[in-house]
Amino acid sequence: MPAVTTSFSVLSCISFVLVLISLPWHLKSPLYNTGICLYMAWTSLGCLNLFINSIMWRDTMSNIAPVWCDISTKFMTIVGIALPVASLCISRHLYHLTARCAPKFKIDGWRGLLLDLSIGLGVPIVY
Repeated sequence: MPAVTTSFSVLSCISFVLVLISLPWHLKSPLYNTGICLYMAWTSLGCLNLFINSIMWRDTMSNIAPVWCDISTKFMTIVGIALPVASLCISRHLYHLTARCAPKFKIDGWRGLLLDLSIGLGVPIVY
């Protein structure tokens, strides 16, 4: 079983890094890729949490960090809510692109950015 836990730790760390590789490219156009950036951020944080858990509880079943266990469980619940919400932001943006109601003024782009951020960060945190 140690080979399985070692491979899980390695793969979760690699996943954390691979998800973040293209994040700077998406951050260059902040008004239009908010949903994608949120999806990448929540996915990478979930992989990081799994990586930390796989190292912390390797070869033991005793609860050596009860506070971290509570924080990690709540965080994984938040990630489970945040990924569909980020998908909603992506779908909302794609709808605006296909319905030809793209932002005409710069202020409309900022409103869309703030709406995406309030949905993508507010809903998971309030939950």
